Amino acid sequence: HVRDVDKAYLGSLGGSVKIDKAAEPIATLPAIRQAILDAIAGRLSGDIPAEGARGGHRWAPRYFVRRLAWHELDHAWEIEDKAE
Repeated sequence: HVRDVDKAYLGSLGGSVKIDKAAEPIATLPAIRQAILDAIAGRLSGDIPAEGARGGHRWAPRYFVRRLAWHELDHAWEIEDKAE
């Protein structure tokens, strides 16, 4: 689930990555994380515009990082709650 959300959020930033859906999720994370870093760098340098091809606004890098961190923390908290 986290892998799929990371990939979906990446699109909101203006990046993309192709992954093998049959591969183990953990095996695809390095490619997704590298694509995230590349997209953040692209947004900051202006190589990826703030507006998409159809005029939609893309997430700002700061917002992207906050959403990504919150989502993963939320899962960690959920696991922690179930462990108690």
